[in-house]
Amino acid sequence: MQGRIHKAIRRAVPVQTFISPASPDPPDTANPARVRKALRGEGLQSQLHVGPADDIFEREADEVAEAVLRMPDENRMDPGTADQKQEHRQSNGFPAPRPSVLRRKSPPPPGPAEEQPYYSDLREDVRRDLSGRSSAPGAELRKKLLEIVEAIEAADAQGKSRKDLAEIAKAVREFVSAMAGFKPEFRLAEWSQAGFDYTTARYQLVLSPSLAEHITARLALLGLAGQAEEMRVFAKRTGVGRWPLEEQSGYYEVITSTAAESIDLSSEAALTASSDRIFKALALVMQGISKLNLEEAGADLQKMRSIFSSADEGSLGFFSIGLYLEALVVHLKRLHTALQQILQKRMDDAISEVQTTGTSAALDKAEALLKDIQVQALTDIRGAGKASLFVGALAPEVTRSTFRKKGGTHEEFFGAGKGPRVKIEYYDVRQETGKEKQLTLQRICQIRQDQIKFVREIYGLETREPKAKREGEENKALLAQALGGEKFRLDSIDDWRKFLAAKYDRMVGQQKLSASEAFLRILDLLSRYLKAFTISTPFNIDDYGRNLLTAPLPRALTGQIIHDCGVYALRIVYMLSLISERLRLKIRFVFFPDHVGLILAGDSVPTVIAHNNEITPLPESAQLKSLAAETRTAFFREDYVTLDELKKLWDSKTRDDRIPGPKDYDQFILELAGSYFLSHVTMPGAAKDIPASAYAEAKGEAGIKGALWRQYRALLSRELFSAETKKSSSDIYQLHLQYLKMLEDYKAFHNSILLPFWNVAAHKLWQEYRERLLSPEDPNSAAYRQSAKDYREKLLALAGPVEEAYQRLLSIKKEMGDLLSTHRPSPVASKRIVQGGRSSLLFEYYWRQDLIKHLKNLDQGRDIRPPFSSREGFLIPMD
Repeated sequence: MQGRIHKAIRRAVPVQTFISPASPDPPDTANPARVRKALRGEGLQSQLHVGPADDIFEREADEVAEAVLRMPDENRMDPGTADQKQEHRQSNGFPAPRPSVLRRKSPPPPGPAEEQPYYSDLREDVRRDLSGRSSAPGAELRKKLLEIVEAIEAADAQGKSRKDLAEIAKAVREFVSAMAGFKPEFRLAEWSQAGFDYTTARYQLVLSPSLAEHITARLALLGLAGQAEEMRVFAKRTGVGRWPLEEQSGYYEVITSTAAESIDLSSEAALTASSDRIFKALALVMQGISKLNLEEAGADLQKMRSIFSSADEGSLGFFSIGLYLEALVVHLKRLHTALQQILQKRMDDAISEVQTTGTSAALDKAEALLKDIQVQALTDIRGAGKASLFVGALAPEVTRSTFRKKGGTHEEFFGAGKGPRVKIEYYDVRQETGKEKQLTLQRICQIRQDQIKFVREIYGLETREPKAKREGEENKALLAQALGGEKFRLDSIDDWRKFLAAKYDRMVGQQKLSASEAFLRILDLLSRYLKAFTISTPFNIDDYGRNLLTAPLPRALTGQIIHDCGVYALRIVYMLSLISERLRLKIRFVFFPDHVGLILAGDSVPTVIAHNNEITPLPESAQLKSLAAETRTAFFREDYVTLDELKKLWDSKTRDDRIPGPKDYDQFILELAGSYFLSHVTMPGAAKDIPASAYAEAKGEAGIKGALWRQYRALLSRELFSAETKKSSSDIYQLHLQYLKMLEDYKAFHNSILLPFWNVAAHKLWQEYRERLLSPEDPNSAAYRQSAKDYREKLLALAGPVEEAYQRLLSIKKEMGDLLSTHRPSPVASKRIVQGGRSSLLFEYYWRQDLIKHLKNLDQGRDIRPPFSSREGFLIPMD
């Protein structure tokens, strides 16, 4: 098995070979023994030959492969080092092959490349040819090839004209024709005895397999598909090309690396050229996928992954058709990641322009680029068989991190090694590394769309809807007023604090809205901002380092600022602090397993529960009745249950006597907040108020941030679980991790089971029956009843697996309640425990409510249009 793995490594990474000067031989004679060794390098390649298991060269390759894998990154040789440039040459006239470099998996930061290393060897060979220090055959052909490569690079860097492309195309044709007639003199008997084919090896004196792949890919990226195919066919026919999967893997790797790693953000022309190159690469990779039988490739991938389970994704594309498909999918994700980097640059430029001039030209360009990205991302690639691949379901990594034992750092995705970074910790004390957060391309596009829409609205650029335009103009005036003419920084919690207070004052003072309605509108605006421009991390951001209200935080690939639950709670409190003073809000932090939430309450406004970027207002009955209808539609549904009604439901449910604790209003609010965090589950909880005096007396923004930070850190010492859960020998060791697993399980259920049912299967079924069910016929007619019956049966059949999976989740949650109530010693240290059976009355997922309501309406023949009938009612993935 070890030999097999090393052979696989050698296919992916050509083995480093160093050749010393040899004894003199006639320059027109190739020494077969030395050439066999030379052919193990990149300079030449023999025909595929399988030697015996104990072959000396196989043993040598295994040793070198092991040495390469053990070698620290800093000791690996990069192109252009002094050792690599030593001028070795064989006595037979062949240039010595140079060592290949093990490519790091993570791409370098975007930026124009100073030199393309793939043809540096060729350029060195031509330099030696011209200096007379090399007698290797093919000097004129190498010179011609270098001219072609340099012309390709110039056309790529400076912009390609028709004339340039025509000259390149002509040069390629002439080169291929000249190569066909290339016949250097050799001692054919010795070559044949050594196992080499003269017709194959002679071409590799000029054109190596790697160089052929690079040139083919670069021609394709320039749009010279005919010349790319001509070069590929020539390489394949003459033996320069590798075996098919290896050749294709190398070809697409070059295409992707060239496009994704040479992003130039320095000018408008460079941005356009970079995005055009990536779109061209995307089209080529998608074309490659379309040639595959995706059913067969998918089955093979599943089989191969059971064998190579630890191999990096996409690293073994040469090995089988399934792993080749995986490699192409990785290329798609890399290219879309590169496009997001360009889009972020356009977004940064757009916001800067809006702040400076108030115009939207740059934002229009960002939106145009997003639309082009959506065309490529939200599409199906149909393979050679019946199966297809939805690009939007692919999930690239959206965070950039360094993981170490027990923790690490999140880093700025766009910083090229610079920018903000924040320390993170694992929730599991045994964990030694982490994984980057991933989002689907479809979700990333939706986030970007929300961002552009929000920027237009907040800066007064929205012109498509009269109401939004009016709101935007008001925002523009308020920003100038609140900030004293300074620029509004979208990522500044200080600017948001001032702006939200000014907006609230205007609604109450000039527009004469009630405090409740004004507060709800503020919450709606803040909620939309947080959902568009922040993202939650699955790790814990260090709570004992820098003040998280003042520390700069890194951004993800989506352009969103990375938060954890504590950062969300702190920043929401701070951004609302001026309004809190006006309304005399009661601020309460709530603590659940590995989570911090927030409750805001006041006499004249709804109670608010906040978990991460989800903000939920819960008005009392009287408050809800006083609110305007347009405000209700932002947060509330027609069947909305008020806080008073929830309290009555909660009071009617007897408590679980096995679980001690009070049954007062504080317990009700705690269980209500717990149900919005993790519903239907028993868990320890705690709540602590922050008195207004804690920060009201502080002076200035820095003083308030310092006071809130001190109050928050003082609360973190509260223990929810007993010492028993910290003993590694205990059966309830690290019990808190079970709650995190429940959250992850529901997220997996939501994204993998519920969404395909709701957004795809149920929607498609409704489209099939819509005309029959919405016809003007009497709901009591036989035709309607039959259609409704058939539709209902099919819908329930589709919903069956969803409900079964959901009930399994509930049974797991019930088991946790039984454990907390019966385990001795008790796992709980807190005085209050959220009782799952009772809190289940306070929360039910909207999708279940809507589905039940739809079935009831269907039986009654009224208002039967389901929420999944259009995109407006679709569920969004959980991030």
